[in-house]
Parts: sequence; C-alpha cells; structure tokens
Amino acid sequence: MEFGLIEQIIIAIYMLATIGYFAWALTTRLKMAFAVAADGEKNSAGEALGRFFSEVILQTKVIADRPLPGLMHALVFWGFICYIPVTINHFATPFLGPIFGGGIWEGYRAFMVVVSILVAVSICGLAFRRFVLRPAYFEKKLSGSSAIVSLFIFMLMVTFLAEPYLDGVAAKANWFAHASAILLFLVVIPHSKHFHLVVGPADLVLKRKRFGQIPPFVIDMENFDEEMAFGMGKPADASREVRLDSLSCVECGRCTEHCPANSLDKKLDPRSLIHNLEKPLLAGSEEPVFEGLIDPEAVWQCVTCGACENICPLGIEHLPLILQYRRNLTLEQGNIPATMQSTFRSLQTKGNVWTVDREQRAESIEEMGLPAYEPGKVLIWSSCFFLTAEFAPVVKRFAELLRAAGVDAGISPLETCCGDPARKCGGEDLFQEIAMENIAWMKEQGVRTIVSQCPHCLHTISTAYRQIDPEFDVEVIHHSALLARLLAEGKLSAARHTDGPVTIHDPCYASRWKIGDIYAVRTLAKAAGIAPVEMEKSFEKSYCCGSGGGAHHFFEDEDNIRIDDERVRQAVATGASTVYTSCPFCFNMIAEGLKKDEDHAGIAVKDITELFFDTGMGAHSYSVIQQDMVDAVISDKAEERRFLFEEAAGITKYKQRKKAALRKLEATENDLLRLRDIH
Repeated sequence: MEFGLIEQIIIAIYMLATIGYFAWALTTRLKMAFAVAADGEKNSAGEALGRFFSEVILQTKVIADRPLPGLMHALVFWGFICYIPVTINHFATPFLGPIFGGGIWEGYRAFMVVVSILVAVSICGLAFRRFVLRPAYFEKKLSGSSAIVSLFIFMLMVTFLAEPYLDGVAAKANWFAHASAILLFLVVIPHSKHFHLVVGPADLVLKRKRFGQIPPFVIDMENFDEEMAFGMGKPADASREVRLDSLSCVECGRCTEHCPANSLDKKLDPRSLIHNLEKPLLAGSEEPVFEGLIDPEAVWQCVTCGACENICPLGIEHLPLILQYRRNLTLEQGNIPATMQSTFRSLQTKGNVWTVDREQRAESIEEMGLPAYEPGKVLIWSSCFFLTAEFAPVVKRFAELLRAAGVDAGISPLETCCGDPARKCGGEDLFQEIAMENIAWMKEQGVRTIVSQCPHCLHTISTAYRQIDPEFDVEVIHHSALLARLLAEGKLSAARHTDGPVTIHDPCYASRWKIGDIYAVRTLAKAAGIAPVEMEKSFEKSYCCGSGGGAHHFFEDEDNIRIDDERVRQAVATGASTVYTSCPFCFNMIAEGLKKDEDHAGIAVKDITELFFDTGMGAHSYSVIQQDMVDAVISDKAEERRFLFEEAAGITKYKQRKKAALRKLEATENDLLRLRDIH
C-alpha cells in the first residue's frame, strides 16, 4: 500500500495535531501534580519495581478482587503492550513503508490475531458490564468518554483483523480508520478515566512506603504564618500524592464497594473524595473544599479501616487524604463531633479516653498482682482498655501467659493513651503532646520492646512516634504474633477446644494495616483443635467493627447507622457460639453489638488470649493458673492465692482436679519449686 504526498502531508498534520494536543494535556496535568512536594517516605527502587511488575505488568490486584472483569481488563492492557510494534509499523508505513517484515513478523502477526480477538471480546464484555449490567458501585451517571474509548479499542481490533482481507481504496480506508482509533484516543484520554493508563503506573511507583501513611505535621513557630494550611482545606493544599491520585483514579468503584460506611448507605463515597478533586486542581481553585466539594459529614463517617486503599488496583491512598481533611476540620475550623471534644478533654487531663484518674492504672496493676515494668523487661502496653472492667481481666491473663512462658514483661504505671484517637480525628497538636510525653518516659525507662493486644497503639507507636522523634527506636510486637511464636517454641501449649463453633473477626489494623498476624491467630486456633467458620468478609477483606482507628469508638454518626451492627450480623450468620478477635476495640464493639439483641445472648466475644484459658483447653488452662498458684504460695500471698484458686475453680470441668492440685501445692516448698520448673 502506497501513499501520495498529499496523503502524507494530511497524515503528518493529523499526527502532529493529536499528539501535540496530548502532549500539552499531559504536560499541564503533570505540572499541576509536580508543582508541590511529596509528603511521605517512599519505597526503595527495588520495592517500587517489584510493585510495578506485580500490580502493573501482571495486573494481580485487578484480577484478584473481580476475577472475570479483572481478567478482561488485564487482557485489554496486555493487548495494548503487544500492540506497540504493530502501531510503530502502522504509522511508519505511509512514510517509510513497513519497517518490520519477514517470517518472524508474520509469526508475530499471527499471534496478534489471537490477541486482537481476545481484546475485542474483553472490551465488549467490559462495555456490556458498564453500560448494561451496571453494578451498584458504578457511578449513576453513564460515562460518555468510556463509551467512546471502548468503541475506539474495538475499532482498533477489528481494523487490524480486517487488514489482510482488504486492498485498494478499502485497504487505505481501513488504514485511516485504524490510525484514527489511536490518534483520537490520544485526544479523548486526558479527559477520561482512561488517563490512568498514562499516569497510573507512575503514581503506583511513587506511593508512600507504608499503608495509610499519614503525612508528618510540623509547625515551625519561628516562621509561623497565619495563612499556613492545617491539613487540607482547599485543593491547593493537596500534596503531590493526592494530585497524582486524582489523575489516576479509574472510577472502578472498588473502594466504594468495600467501604463499610457506604455499604450502609452513609454519605461517604471514597471514590468521590479522590475523583472530585481533579477538576478543581486543574483549574487552580482556591475555594474551600468543604463548601460544596466535600461533605464534612462524609469525612467523619470514615472509620479508617483501610478497605478502600487496600482494594484499589492503583494503590490510591484515600486514608492520608481523609485524615488531612480531618486535620483541617479540627485545627482550623473546630468542626468535630461534640462527643469527641469530651474525649479530647479526657486525653488532656486524665491521659486516657475514659475520664478515669491517671492513678487508676498504677492502682489496678497493684490490685491485680500484675508485674510492673522495670528496665530490661518487655513492656506490656496495656492500652486504655486496661482501665475497663471488661478488658482488664484479658490483659491480666496475657501477662500470666507471658510469665508462664518465661517472658520477663511488665506493665508501666507511667503509660497513658498513645494518642491514636486524637490523631485519627485530626487533633495533631494534642497527639504530639501525648506522644512526646510517652516517648520521654519510655526513653528514660530504657524501653526496647513493646508487646500489646492493641494494634492501634502499636501502629501509632511504631510509625507516628518515629515521625516526631526519629531516634525513638523500639521493637513492637502484636500479641497474636508473640503467642504464635511461644507456641511454636513449645513454651505454651494447648489442649482441645470443645465449646462449639467458632468464628474469627480480623481487626482492620491487624489485617490491612499489618500490625499483627491474622494467620498466626488461625495457627493458635488450629492448635486448640478449632476449625473456624469464616465470616463472609475475613482476612484482608475483613469488615470493620465500626470503632474506626481508635477514634470512631468515641462518637456517633449523625445518622445513627452502626457499622458494628452489620459486623455482628455477619458473625451471627456463621452460627458460631464464640467470636474471637485480637483487638480491644473490636472486642468491645462486637460485645456491645451482641448485647442489643436478646437472641444473641448465648454468643461470647473473646480475645485470642482466652484460647489458653477456655474450658475446652483445660490442660493448659490448669497449668497456667497452677503456675500463678505456685508463685502465690511461695510469696506467701494468701489472698492472691485464694483469688487465683477461685478463678481456676470457675472453670467447672476441672474444678476437682484443681482443688486436689492446690492441696498438693501446699505440701512442701520443694514440691512447689519442682512444679514451677515443670510448668
């Protein structure tokens, strides 16, 4: 096929105009994105390349969540990559003639026939799903640009497949049709969600290093400016990451589909929080985001569970943006839920969220006979829930387990709230005050290792504290991981569980934020002979308990629609008689949710620590309680000994055995010491 001079000139102008427009549109958008600095720690080159290969080239996250639509999307993407040499050959033909040829090229063209058929079928399937099936999580308004792009892709495949069967005028018309599908695509793509094909891979590589990484908050008092932005109150305050995210959003709706608030018809729509920023950012808008663009009520409905960010195939970071919005609402506008204000006051004056006196922690440690922290020991971070009647016994049992396993650990009376509720609600000034106090006493006390049952506390201490003081370097371990390790080392043992069916609730901060080990929890359950009945949403896709990053626990949404009610429904649907979890917030929320319905009275909520004390695990329950009895007798603490005996005797199945054991324990000190060595 030959092209005359006039045709060559027309083609050249056509190419220059469309490619030039695309270059201008791309440059404009990239200038907008890179006009400001990045605000987070980035992955190393190796980590970034690994993520690029896995999530971009292999399309793993696209396929994992929605296998059939994901595979169709992946085939279209892989088809585009395969089409690169075909496209080069196509546009070289009018000026230089085909630059690829020979047997190898004919073989590649045969391969591309198969690719083109697969892409054509896939794009038709995706279009049918978007425009006919219309899943609920798609935007209500039909996307004209998506229809045009789908048509262009289908047209590209058809014209390639038709090429060998055409000659003369028909062949040349087919060439122009194929070229137009590519060149007009360049004109449309900057104004459509398909711009993610260009920006998305770069955005993915430039992501923050850690999941949900909140940007540092630093106030330079020496250069304080009254116009300084607190959080994000207008589009111009957006960081580079937020700007790239707004350009990369593919509007697939995965974030909205998995958002627990949105699933209950609340106002929060994670997709719109990102997508709605694109036009104001491109326009350089200085208008406040909370005046028509972003609904503050929707911002407060977020429970920071991370389901949106975890599921996004492009790794869009919703959480840092939402928390930047909250910083602005709290610090600049004073617009926070009324009940959260009382929690802030309690944190300031009492050092905890319950308005309990600061001295209560020290008194509880002494009254319950718990080991106090001393330098060189492992610090048990007991959390604010240690100050509640419901969870204090769980903390006590965990301390007992560590002592029985030979772990030298203790609780410090100096501990206060870690500050997580303040930070997750945008109260950065209060959070930093709390954090600096905790860092100071932990440094002074020589804390090197912290173990806790609260993944919220551990996340805050291990990440946010290091933003404030980079020299604060401690090892943090969630109790799920530590108990599994002690079990594997033979320092703890478990007998058979016989209390009926069990389900496991995976905390958001253990499953998605990766503070803890949700698989270790199942290892512990397996050791107890438990085959848990999984809920419809579990593991990394677990449904939030509704507590909300340690913050939502302390205020109600205006609509009074409770996320914990839905999670309780999912737990009840398994038919389980016990719900195990590994987070005090989840423990409390699910327990409270179950209390609302008398039909759920027979369902128990337990922390995984209780696995080693349950009636069905009497052999080990007996040995741990017995060890505490030994210690009590040796130290001549008769009152504590009687308390421990009553506690052990409450496990009715082994009551008589424990009474007999107690009499033996009282026989001689030598016997007691021997039993201590055994246990």
